Amino acid sequence: MTFSTLIHLLQTRAHQQPNQIAYTFLKNGKTPTSQLTYRQLDQKAKAIAAYLQSQLPEKNGSNFLAFRVSAKAKF
Repeated sequence: MTFSTLIHLLQTRAHQQPNQIAYTFLKNGKTPTSQLTYRQLDQKAKAIAAYLQSQLPEKNGSNFLAFRVSAKAKF
C-alpha cells in the first residue's frame, strides 16, 4: 500500500494496528523510557493539529508544518 501523506499513513496504522508500538523513546539513546502506540500517536497528532488550527487565522486550504529538532539530533 502506498501512502500519499504522513497523515494518511498514521491514520491507517492507527486504524489497522492501534496497539502496535509506533515509537520508543530512549534515554541517552539506549534505555527505553516510554512508548507510544499508533493510537496514542494519532490522538496526540490530532490534538496538536486542533490546537494549532485554533491559534492561526482562518485560511481555507492552508497547510502548516512545525517540528522540533533536539539539539542532540544527528543527521
